Amino acid sequence: MNELWRAMNVIIDSNIVLDVNEEDCREALKLPMQDYEDALLAYCAKRHMIDYIVTRNLKDFVGSPVKATSPEDFLKIL
Repeated sequence: MNELWRAMNVIIDSNIVLDVNEEDCREALKLPMQDYEDALLAYCAKRHMIDYIVTRNLKDFVGSPVKATSPEDFLKIL
């Protein structure tokens, strides 16, 4: 197993992997966000009652129903 696969396993093991369903796909279209994939992520987070989306691209999550925060600010929250 190469280093990338090991790193991916660590990430998967230490995070929650959410499912995506038809409702998520439709509801994401209704969000006032510029990018569909970001909107889909945001709506999935909402449905699963996730508190924060951690991202370096805060501007991409304007209009998200879930608060977006930077990794640095998230560490302060913890």
